[in-house]
Amino acid sequence: MNHGGIGLSFYKPGLGSLVDYDNPWVGVNILSDIVEFKLGFGRTHVNGTIPCGFSFTETIDTREFGSQISIGANVPLPFLCFGAQKSPSSIFRGHPVLAGEVGAFRFPLQR
Repeated sequence: MNHGGIGLSFYKPGLGSLVDYDNPWVGVNILSDIVEFKLGFGRTHVNGTIPCGFSFTETIDTREFGSQISIGANVPLPFLCFGAQKSPSSIFRGHPVLAGEVGAFRFPLQR
């Protein structure tokens, strides 16, 4: 194993112009070598007019609890590394990676 760790994040996902947030979402990130796992949750406020059918619109004003889950991989590209370590206190290195992630949002309907 090259590296790993657990992190905590506070963020506001970009879910469109109708969505507002009272507080940031909370997320947990786990990195183990090349595999990365993320789990986040929070509350959203959806307020606006959305299309309904061909010629009608519907006004919505609701607060929903949502969650996000994703899993990804970070594959290092060692042949593209650059930089040097001139002394114990003077280090400049770059480690490029090829990364991909698959995830999903979930909002249970409360209607």
